[in-house]
Amino acid sequence: MNDRKRVAIVSDTHMADPDFPPSQKSRFMHFLDEFVRKEVGELILLGDIFELSQGRLNDVYEDCLDILMKFAELANNGIRITYLLGNHDFTLSDVKGFDLIPHPNIIVRLARDILLPVRKYVDSSGRDTRKVRGERVFSSASFRTINGKRAFLAHGHEFNHYFRGNPARFDSVIRAARLLEKVEPTLDDRLLGAMEKLKHGLFGAFYNSGTPGREGILKDELEFRLAARDICKYIVSDDGEIRQRNESERIDYVFFGHTHLQEGPVVLRDDILDDSGKEWGRYYNTGAWVIKGKRSDYTVINSDGSVDSLRW
Repeated sequence: MNDRKRVAIVSDTHMADPDFPPSQKSRFMHFLDEFVRKEVGELILLGDIFELSQGRLNDVYEDCLDILMKFAELANNGIRITYLLGNHDFTLSDVKGFDLIPHPNIIVRLARDILLPVRKYVDSSGRDTRKVRGERVFSSASFRTINGKRAFLAHGHEFNHYFRGNPARFDSVIRAARLLEKVEPTLDDRLLGAMEKLKHGLFGAFYNSGTPGREGILKDELEFRLAARDICKYIVSDDGEIRQRNESERIDYVFFGHTHLQEGPVVLRDDILDDSGKEWGRYYNTGAWVIKGKRSDYTVINSDGSVDSLRW
């Protein structure tokens, strides 16, 4: 019986992409029917749900109309669906006056400028970091209170230097990858991984680049943990000034997707490496639903405010 209090969070399904084949689509439909419909009151889609960087909106309607209708069915049953955009579906923000699924229980948070604490550089040791500063970021990120806990939700690409360094170039690379996927669904991923290993090998002879590629965004990668810690630790004023949060402004949880690696809970302290100092909050990554290993990750915020990282 749906108690309307538990909240499920899912990211990185990349529907309408070869990385989301019919077998994964069936698994996701089963998840929506057997868990979301019966067990939760809200489903949060944390970005990269539909593949629009490597495809077209028409592809989404042709390949995923049954899932769109399932979302509408869930909404008709009183389940709220909140959709935050990632770097593969943020182009929905460019379509003025457009609703993906017009329904009062389905809310698509389009990207807009939001003031956030941002680090321009993080090396692989985590010790050499340029000072965090307030910056306007184009994002559909959201601060929410869920079951008594204050949370920050974002896809996470906003804090990945690959995307932030040159979004246009990033988009061009993603579009080129679509051509490789037509040859073989995982070819683009394998080539990118090989390039990153080569780059690390060459750069490592001279300096430590700390560049997290497809194979390099690992559980010990600090870029996203530092971003989550900074969100919990700092607040940015309207004029861009940064100060530490006080207890009344506490953020309990940060939820990201983007890396395709489920994590959590990660305790966010002053010193991330040594896990020492004041605790500022906890970080969770929601994982992914992609062809690699047939991943089917999701995160649940329970009615008492506790969090579970699960796999379907």
